[in-house]
Amino acid sequence: MQLNIRTVLAVITTVVVVCLLSGCAMSEAQKAEVAAAQEVELKGLIDQARDWSEDIVAQIPPAEVESISVELSGGPWQVYHSDEKLPGKYDWVNWVILLPDGPRTPTELADDLKPWLTEQGWVRNRDTESAARKESFERHYTRGPYFLTLEVYTAAPPQAQSFNFTVSTPQTDIEAQ
Repeated sequence: MQLNIRTVLAVITTVVVVCLLSGCAMSEAQKAEVAAAQEVELKGLIDQARDWSEDIVAQIPPAEVESISVELSGGPWQVYHSDEKLPGKYDWVNWVILLPDGPRTPTELADDLKPWLTEQGWVRNRDTESAARKESFERHYTRGPYFLTLEVYTAAPPQAQSFNFTVSTPQTDIEAQ
């Protein structure tokens, strides 16, 4: 039995129409439910990163700090010339400027945080760390699917005594609403 192209197209069209009419395709209500669930999940991921960032900041005595600024950044990456989105991550980025004549350097602060981070469940990941640069170095930690980067600037005063850290959420294809 030989099928011609019209017969094949008719069968495919019938299957697609039956599937759409019978509810095989996701309805608008189902799409809204999925979007709402994803929004709750995303908020939980971002809130956890924020909470851990605040916990780290709380370990730095205010008397040692000149300024602290925080920013949430990230999200899904838009594919060039397409509506497709690649998975993204969200970062709580924290810039801590220590007093130039304070009791600790940024390096000492990073060293002092290590035991506390370990107690909190952060595991150092030396395999992902790059070699130290002339004026800075990084330390990487993981906690479950989260990632923590400490960026420590080593330039002596009067250069700003900068200690930056970022808590990154797991990769997600969920969009922020």
